[in-house]
Amino acid sequence: MKFLIPAVFLFFIQSLSAQTLNATLKNNRDSSVVAFAAIQINETNSFTTSDENGEFNFTVPEEITNIHLNISYVGCHDSILYQTAKGNHQIIYLQCDPTLLKDAVIEGLTAKDLVKKAIALIPNNYPDSSYVSAAFIRQYENVNGSFINLIEAKGWLLFTLNHRAKNNNWTEAFATENLRRSKYREIENFNEDDFSDVMFQNPVYHLQHSLLDLDGLKYFTYRYDTTSTDDNYTVLFQCNAFTTENHGVSNYTSIGLQEEGIESGKLIIDKHTFAFIRIERNAVIRNGFNYPKFNNFILPDKLYTAEFVEGNLTINYQQINGKWYLLNIMHNYTNNYFKTQTHEKTYSITKCFEYFLATPTRYINKDLFDKFNYNPELNTASYNYNADDWSINVPPYFFYPYKEVWKDLEKSMSLEEQFILNGK
Repeated sequence: MKFLIPAVFLFFIQSLSAQTLNATLKNNRDSSVVAFAAIQINETNSFTTSDENGEFNFTVPEEITNIHLNISYVGCHDSILYQTAKGNHQIIYLQCDPTLLKDAVIEGLTAKDLVKKAIALIPNNYPDSSYVSAAFIRQYENVNGSFINLIEAKGWLLFTLNHRAKNNNWTEAFATENLRRSKYREIENFNEDDFSDVMFQNPVYHLQHSLLDLDGLKYFTYRYDTTSTDDNYTVLFQCNAFTTENHGVSNYTSIGLQEEGIESGKLIIDKHTFAFIRIERNAVIRNGFNYPKFNNFILPDKLYTAEFVEGNLTINYQQINGKWYLLNIMHNYTNNYFKTQTHEKTYSITKCFEYFLATPTRYINKDLFDKFNYNPELNTASYNYNADDWSINVPPYFFYPYKEVWKDLEKSMSLEEQFILNGK
């Protein structure tokens, strides 16, 4: 069978003569900046995202003067013509005026009822078949106050839907196109299965044991956020019985650690489709929690015990052709590690994961399909580093300013030198 891959995935482009352009995204209704929007550049088949100030930049060949941008944001999808003749920095106003639903649509629904309705409509609102998205992956750690172990990868994310599984569970895999790493420091045996763990945080694709699991909703309290200026429904939630933040522990549920923490957060639900547009979760250790015997040792040697501190999750979805697709997923968590014999605190480790996705497709070629890995070992995989591959389409950092991260990483040598050395 022949597989086709559309041009949208050929988003790594090289040009002998290029121009770098930048812009600021603003909301047309109140001129507020639009942060962390996904931007697709049609002429180069590339993508980028706006930073926390709504700013973004991109590179195109100099001969291109009219540039078409497809911009996706929470509850909004707009197409913009960027004309270079108007200057290399422009303010772009998103034309996303909402169409309000009639009051009767939501009349009588409590916040919990609304969440249940949104969960029930997941099969209607989200993809009903497997697909692939161009993706950018970033992960890094903060160990005892210093940033280490930066890994960045460009490639493709494969989402395979299992219709026979309960709740139509998804399985994810990654095909690496470009890879680079800072000097990598192995820390004892604390390294978890990072890729699949990040994917598991997506409650829409992995309902069981998530914050959207219907079996656990009775332990949550919900209320409408009456202070929100968002045009969609904003629901605040709180759970004091347990947390769904597994902080890197793959067998979190089976060993009964859920009660170690509590969590709260925000759900933004589309007024038209009742789809989850944005999910935010913040979890912290429960005050006075005592770990049961034997269930927080670091295996296999049990030289350390681990204790959860806090975790944060932000997920956004974008609507394309009537379905909502994963747009980005940001997850970080902090654990403290203690020596078993003395209970001396040895490490405080925060792990950060920032995943960005572009427009999805259902068509790929056979050669690409064979590259997908369900457990990509990005910390050890070999690669050939080419700086030109990273001159464009590098999304901004989400959790920390990049200058703060890079300052620690470059204490011994420049990152460019590290990227080259670690690729050998």
